[in-house]
Amino acid sequence: MRGMKQYFKFIGESIVKNWFRLSILALFGILVIYLIGFYFPETKKLNEQQRLREYIAKRKLDCYNIEQQERKIYNNVDSSGYLEPSLGDVCFVRYTIKKYIGVNCEEKYKNNEAEKLNCEARVSIKEF
Repeated sequence: MRGMKQYFKFIGESIVKNWFRLSILALFGILVIYLIGFYFPETKKLNEQQRLREYIAKRKLDCYNIEQQERKIYNNVDSSGYLEPSLGDVCFVRYTIKKYIGVNCEEKYKNNEAEKLNCEARVSIKEF
């Protein structure tokens, strides 16, 4: 029993003598827990967002290159665009079409809304 009293007395004196070191150690422990719990997952999330931005930039450049290749082949290329992954991850090129001139788009394409819009804009869209 006497040994236990001396042990607790020693522990108590050690805490009093080394309170500064123990508080620094506790702060360090809290910092480590914070980094593991909050900072590193946020960093991973930011890395994923950065990879997505890089992918989108690459796809937009690919679409632009496709448009330029199509311009070399066809003289009716109007523009190009890219729909991001959340919208389908699709590259498309718009071509002006003369076949729609003089056509009643409302009547001819009344059952196909997409084709009706293309007719009204006098364009055709090709996806890549």
